Amino acid sequence: MRIITYKAIDQYSGLYPDVKLALDEWYIKSEQSEWNCFIGTHSEYDKIKDCSKI
Repeated sequence: MRIITYKAIDQYSGLYPDVKLALDEWYIKSEQSEWNCFIGTHSEYDKIKDCSKI
């Protein structure tokens, strides 16, 4: 499991301001979601690849 804090997102978007809106949207959706596995995220974001196999 990876836990991403808003502080990390804020710091990253400070370096790359063009991604701030997308990261903010993802953060809000993930906070409101009830995902309990990778397939839950995949159904919402169908272009996500399973990074555990990389």
